[in-house]
Amino acid sequence: MLAHVCFFLALGVYYVAKVGFKKASLGIYLHVILGTVSILSMVMDTVMQIGSDRFWRYSGFSLTMLFIGISGYYVIKQGKRWMKWHIVAVGSFFAYLMAIIVL
Repeated sequence: MLAHVCFFLALGVYYVAKVGFKKASLGIYLHVILGTVSILSMVMDTVMQIGSDRFWRYSGFSLTMLFIGISGYYVIKQGKRWMKWHIVAVGSFFAYLMAIIVL
């Protein structure tokens, strides 16, 4: 639960920073911190689910969030050319979420 809350807060902080903050770097910094907490808590949730029937569902979320984190890291280090991969990663999270809800 913490992972999902931090994930959606990270998205919200990012878009608020793009629109409203005078210092967008503060918003980006908060976005990175919340995203990191989200990824770490999702990986820990997945480890706790080992042996349960929900393990594969959590594994999919963990892999998707790791993809988001890795692409976000490269956006910071190498610039805008990785931004499209970061957007694809976030989109894949929502696609996976909808697939889990529907199935």
